[in-house]
Amino acid sequence: MLICCCYRPPSSNAEYLNDICMMIQRVSDLNCDVFILADMNIDWFSHKCSLKKTISDTIVLSNLCQLINVPTRAGINQAGLSTSTCIDHIYTNCAEKCTNVCSEPVSLRDHNIVSLVLKTKVPKVGPKGIHKRMYKLFKEEDFVCDMARVQWDEVLSQTHAEMALEMFCELFSSICDKHAPVRKVTVRSSRAPWLDADLQQLMKERDKNKKAAITSGNSADWIVYRSLRNKVTKMNRQKKKQYYQTKFKQCSNNSKHLWSTINTLLGRCKGNEKSFIEVDGAFITKPSEIANYFNDYYKSKVSSIIDEMPSVNGQLSERIIKKQIMNNKDCQFTFESVRENEIEKLLTNIKCNKPCGIDNMDGRLLKIAAKAIVKPVCHIFNLCTDECLYPDLWKISKVIPLLKHAKEPLTGQNSRPISILPVLGKMMEGVVFKQIQNYFNANNIFSDAQHAYKEGFSTCTALTALTDDWLRQIDGKLLVGAVFLDFSAAFDIVDHVLLLKKLLNYGFNESAVRLISSYLANRKQCVAFNGSLSNIVTLNCGIPQGSCLGPLLYSIFVNDMSYALRKAQMTVYADDTTISVSSVSLNQVNDMLQQELMSISEWVVENKLKLNVLKTKCMLLGSNYSVRGNPELHISL
Repeated sequence: MLICCCYRPPSSNAEYLNDICMMIQRVSDLNCDVFILADMNIDWFSHKCSLKKTISDTIVLSNLCQLINVPTRAGINQAGLSTSTCIDHIYTNCAEKCTNVCSEPVSLRDHNIVSLVLKTKVPKVGPKGIHKRMYKLFKEEDFVCDMARVQWDEVLSQTHAEMALEMFCELFSSICDKHAPVRKVTVRSSRAPWLDADLQQLMKERDKNKKAAITSGNSADWIVYRSLRNKVTKMNRQKKKQYYQTKFKQCSNNSKHLWSTINTLLGRCKGNEKSFIEVDGAFITKPSEIANYFNDYYKSKVSSIIDEMPSVNGQLSERIIKKQIMNNKDCQFTFESVRENEIEKLLTNIKCNKPCGIDNMDGRLLKIAAKAIVKPVCHIFNLCTDECLYPDLWKISKVIPLLKHAKEPLTGQNSRPISILPVLGKMMEGVVFKQIQNYFNANNIFSDAQHAYKEGFSTCTALTALTDDWLRQIDGKLLVGAVFLDFSAAFDIVDHVLLLKKLLNYGFNESAVRLISSYLANRKQCVAFNGSLSNIVTLNCGIPQGSCLGPLLYSIFVNDMSYALRKAQMTVYADDTTISVSSVSLNQVNDMLQQELMSISEWVVENKLKLNVLKTKCMLLGSNYSVRGNPELHISL
């Protein structure tokens, strides 16, 4: 759709009108719905005006039509006769889609406002259906008793992790289905939580009286309706206010719940509430087709970046790790067996409000059955480390596309993929995570620039270190130049071969590398949309998002990046990276940053990552005196 506005001054010559006519003809050739709102100062009602004939012929030749057929400028001459004219026009090529075309007077203006209503066909979609476990008749004691009676001998006698996991899931699911069966339920929009019986009754009375007033046309009936309408509005506001006052008191000590309440109050969109999407001008309403659209988009986005990557050997990072990070470090990492008390602790700490993965293993039921299932789960985890194998079932992620910007339509570009992994798989990741983290921290392998996954470090320490360093330089009468790096699809394009090579250089033994290799290889994903799943696709690169192990592996992958710098200070928290330099002159700051960015660019190419040029930003800091005149940095990537 194209909406244009144009204006022709009353005193303009014929050449000016010809230019407008040429513009109209060019616009009409476009393959879209066109609306031209024009203050032409040419009376459409005139039969003698040559200008009217010119514009009228142009409209006909362009297959457009003029919609305004009533006066848009009222007037009366001295004789008392009307001099009203139609000098404000709307030209369009889709008159059949327009309704309620009108010309309305506006105070203090001699021209009326012209307007129309555009009829659009929003596809009708059915109610959203999802599969969920029904807990209406669930009795925890009966469930625990049945779980305690399950014989896990077949699982415990297995020597292959895949088979043991398959048997465990079959036995566990059979008990779960008995006590909390999976059913397809229809999800309808929930009503306002403050809408109680009194308010509903008053709303019914209001609606009833409105119908009566419309039917009778009696002014007394309208007065009654308006009185009830005002009462409903007043009561609704009061109850909404009381509801949120209570909510804010309840969550005053919980920042997460507080912000959730604030976002709900402000109407900020969270989650996917769309029932259809528009692709290339066509509406897609089938949830399965929408799911496949998003799945194809996410995979093709990564593939397009990977295809542009040059082939590299990773020698730069290997040289940095061996000569600077691991020099004089005599350490080796191997995975250790996990004990039952660790597994029981992990099971009892499961968060029950998290959605299920592709295996439909409910975290709530796993937590309740913790004591009964600790032995088979521990056995499966230890088989994984013994075989150096990560089961395929745990490598399938269910992706939910969430809307990024609420004011824009839901598309692949305007969505954020949220990955949901099986609960048991995330527990296994937690075991692996803890052992790797302990190894890196115990041997001081993480770069000083990294503030994630180190004891005593956090986002707060990263910000404190950054601002303290800047303030120290500014107090020393220096200018500070900072660059905030952003990587395109950072997690999704990590090269597995380069990552595994780095793990070997960091002291991982062969069996540990094989387990991580199994964890990364042949991962799959599908997209869930309104109760439907897309086809499953295989991912050949990247680190799984939605996992606890993924960010740690990414941090290990970029751990040597700070050593590629010569003079700049780097601060990193997972994938958030900032580099900064300081000097007495703007030119020196600019040159130093440019040199350091060239070093970073070389490291990025060698590690098959990609800087997002549009989102990478720079900033100049200094005292009020040193930054007078708003000097700017001029840096290229």
